Amino acid sequence: MLVFYSNSIGGAIPRSFGKLSTLRYLDLSINKLSGNPFESLTSFSKLSYLGVDGNNFQGVVKEDDLANHTSLTWFHWEALSQILYLNLSHNHIHAFHGELGTTLKNPISIQTVDLSTYHLCGKLPYLSSDVFQLDLSNNSFSESMNAFLCNDQDKPMQLEFLNLASNNLLGEIPDCWMNWTFLVDVNLQSNHFVGNLPLSMGSLAELQSLQIRNNTLSRIFPTSLKKNNKSIPLDIGENNLSGTIPIWIEEKFLNMKILCLQSNSFAGHIPNEICQMSILQVLDHAQNYPPGNIPSCFSNLSAMTLMNQSPYPLISSYALNITEYSLRLGIVSVLLWLKGRGDEYKNILDFITNIDLSSNKLLGEIPREITDLNGSNFLNLSKNLLIGHIPQGIANMRSLHSIDFSRNQLCGEIPPTISNLSFLCMLDLSYNHLKGKIPTATQLQTFDASSFICNNLCGPPLPINCSSNGKTHSYEGSDGHWFFVSMTMDLLWDSG
Repeated sequence: MLVFYSNSIGGAIPRSFGKLSTLRYLDLSINKLSGNPFESLTSFSKLSYLGVDGNNFQGVVKEDDLANHTSLTWFHWEALSQILYLNLSHNHIHAFHGELGTTLKNPISIQTVDLSTYHLCGKLPYLSSDVFQLDLSNNSFSESMNAFLCNDQDKPMQLEFLNLASNNLLGEIPDCWMNWTFLVDVNLQSNHFVGNLPLSMGSLAELQSLQIRNNTLSRIFPTSLKKNNKSIPLDIGENNLSGTIPIWIEEKFLNMKILCLQSNSFAGHIPNEICQMSILQVLDHAQNYPPGNIPSCFSNLSAMTLMNQSPYPLISSYALNITEYSLRLGIVSVLLWLKGRGDEYKNILDFITNIDLSSNKLLGEIPREITDLNGSNFLNLSKNLLIGHIPQGIANMRSLHSIDFSRNQLCGEIPPTISNLSFLCMLDLSYNHLKGKIPTATQLQTFDASSFICNNLCGPPLPINCSSNGKTHSYEGSDGHWFFVSMTMDLLWDSG
């Protein structure tokens, strides 16, 4: 076993490595190695792990070269018949001039393939039934998934984790999922899929995570998910889905922790059935334009209270034993957009709780009951038609890191108790009808003035002094930034 993970090693791989014929584990990941690695990696007949991702490797591997050069024959798989894990991600090596063809069809025992961010293009490759983890994300695969997904196999497909995110895949998602019954995680986000989810997706009895954000799916809320008995994290944001959110969502997704519906065209009121999803920790219903009020029953979302927060992550990490090493797969990551900047959080998912109902047509007052969610970290109600006062009980939400109530029609004074939120690092109350003095001797003075503009407020951080007769004047500064919180699910690869 040789492990050189993350050591800032530069230069080419020494050719002497090719003489280590009995080596079983080699990890050169996250370094500054360059050149063509296959010129040095030869005769590894017993290798079970090879990690070369995250380097500066470059070059072109032609198919003709593989038949004539022993250092490259492992792309035929015969020379590395015992390899179980292959990670070549985040390099600039173009295998077969960028196309995989049938490369993954006939490996003898390979189980895990990570060719993400590898500059691959063309059609998706045919897949061996023995592969159980495949990451081809962040490439340029195009055309349809039909040949890949609906290809006849002699035996059942063993694939459990499929990541095809951020490619150029087209057309409808094929209705052939009944052949892939072992799938646990499916990530198809950021492609060009149209239509609706096929009914056969309901046959994925083991499915625990589905990410199809940022496509062009249309029609109604996917009824195929009604057949799934697992409480999967569901991210169908940034599509063209329409209709109403079905009432069976509570029955089928009672134990769901993540529900992301952002940027669709769902109509109708937010169903009260969502309130029965007692372990829900992330609700993203932004930019859908549903009318009506915020349900007061949100106080039933008990996972967003401190006393009921789970000690476990949103999604368990899988430890998959593969010979001498284990591969940990963190299924969910969180992308938080705060004042125009997006940051991805991967290791603190057990702390994230969020409600985002921004950019809708919500009416009425902010329900007092929502302040019972004292374990919530992010609350975004911006860009609605909300009226009334900011609830005095906002101080009960002592875990809040971020509040955005901007661009509503809220009135009255800022509750002095808001200063009790010691973890608050982002606040936006701009573009409302608030009045009076901004509470002083608190951290509110540390926020930018843009957090309070276009109201009738006075006092620091605004450059307006409060007059002795209590009258204030509206201050209009530069347009304040608003933020939203969204979820992406992706496959994380970390050798442990």
